[in-house]
Amino acid sequence: MPAIAPPPMERHCLVTIGATARFTQLLHEVLQPEFLNHLAANNFTHLTLQCGKDLAQVREDLLALDPRPALQIATFAFVDDLVPDMVRCRADPKAGRAAGAVIAHAGTGTILDSFRVSAPLIVVPNPTLKDNHQEELAEEIQHQGYAIWGRLGQLVYALEQLDLLVAETAAQFRPHPVVPPPRQIDVWSVAGAIMERAGGVLMPAAELQKEETSQMAMD
Repeated sequence: MPAIAPPPMERHCLVTIGATARFTQLLHEVLQPEFLNHLAANNFTHLTLQCGKDLAQVREDLLALDPRPALQIATFAFVDDLVPDMVRCRADPKAGRAAGAVIAHAGTGTILDSFRVSAPLIVVPNPTLKDNHQEELAEEIQHQGYAIWGRLGQLVYALEQLDLLVAETAAQFRPHPVVPPPRQIDVWSVAGAIMERAGGVLMPAAELQKEETSQMAMD
């Protein structure tokens, strides 16, 4: 009797723009045929879009797209907790999930949530925001090997780079019989170092965390 092939694994991509500002350019790019075809060709099964105030426009744009039966697309404006959606982007063979991708604006709260659940992350700075150091933060996080700095117009390339980063991380842990705990990343120290580089003033991590905490819920 021939062996029964296991069902295909789910692979999730979450795109989140945060709650405080529009990021229309990012939402527009992830609805382009090049991006969607790349997802389908690389076995992504689910695309979830957090659209903020652009929800109506995104849903209208979706109606004009050619159908892709293998890719389920879900949209919503806001949600109280994105962590469950981020967790679905993390590899979990027992749950039938392959490693996917979180594509996020460079909000500190969003980045920290992704780090906490070890979700593969692409950080895309929002160019419409001024003096918020998003680009410096994305660059530093990529430099330290925690995520990929995604540029508008190059998101397919960013996904390819993320696959390499995930494979590299998995290879580091392959010889060990015990699965290591998620990396503990002090995002506040990273952000403090960026502030020093950008403004020439060193802000202690604890002070920076206190300043940013009030904004994180809206990130």
